[in-house]
Amino acid sequence: MSSTKISFKILYPYLFSIIIIIFAAALRLWPLQSLGLRTIWVTFYPAVMIAALYGGIFPGLLASVLTVLIVLFAWPVFNVPKPFINDFGDWLSLVIFMITCTGISGISEAMRRSQ
Repeated sequence: MSSTKISFKILYPYLFSIIIIIFAAALRLWPLQSLGLRTIWVTFYPAVMIAALYGGIFPGLLASVLTVLIVLFAWPVFNVPKPFINDFGDWLSLVIFMITCTGISGISEAMRRSQ
């Protein structure tokens, strides 16, 4: 097997994670924008789960970090003129999202290794 096939096989779960998070962000911007800002993390949980189940712990963690970066830096540009994280509840929901996504990624990695 050539080195390009091996490297693509290794990188494919990470590319899949990036694509699935971008797809979830696009869904959130257009058909699900009426949900409001407080439920923004609910949209990304299934995407992180899919990325973690497909690729394991590191693609799952990549998906969760990419989600946080999109919400912190790109969301105010697309959705609202004011900053998204503006009170303690927003920071708490961000921390809970990261803890939950880390747990989801860890459990999916354990499931992949047990098979």
